[in-house]
Amino acid sequence: MSSPSSSTFFVCGFPRSRTAWLANLFTLGNSICLHDELANHETIDGFANHLCSLRTRYDRVGVSDSALILFREPIEKHFPGAKWLVILRDRKDAEAAFLKAFTAEPISGFGAPNSESVRKYFDAIESAMERAFYDRFYKDPNFLAVSFEDLEVEQIRNEACAFIEPDISAERIEMLESLRITQIPPKRNVNASRIMKLASTLQEGVLA
Repeated sequence: MSSPSSSTFFVCGFPRSRTAWLANLFTLGNSICLHDELANHETIDGFANHLCSLRTRYDRVGVSDSALILFREPIEKHFPGAKWLVILRDRKDAEAAFLKAFTAEPISGFGAPNSESVRKYFDAIESAMERAFYDRFYKDPNFLAVSFEDLEVEQIRNEACAFIEPDISAERIEMLESLRITQIPPKRNVNASRIMKLASTLQEGVLA
């Protein structure tokens, strides 16, 4: 099952790169952007089928999830012409922010937030991003990379928004800025835990 790829988009980057904020930003009108959606599916086929089912209700469907880059190749088989917005944040800064966010509520099943599993998760994302840039991202018009810091620059942020959703207003951005959430809800702990388990199966080819 497939969906018109031109109306599908993906947002990814290291954890703590404002993927939740961007999911809220890109959900308006006839557009929806799901956050951390991969953790709700056992296979990429199931994930893709769910996105396709949303096409009956929305003109534009997207997912904002740091783990997307781990499964780029099978996702692109379902959505070959989809847009990809990649947020580039310094790994040390992102990892420190991730560890700080989960210090109060350690991820279930992974012990302390500075566990080896967290490091492996970041290693996997970093490696996947490097492969993606090498394979085709650097020359693909459906790909846009924006630094985490530049999301604070109005002109660049507007360009990133227009790349995905041209109808976003400055007022909406200001509203979301005022509502920015800094504390991680408990549900995110479960999602992060499941994604780390999925990441550990990459070499085994469980997801296809």
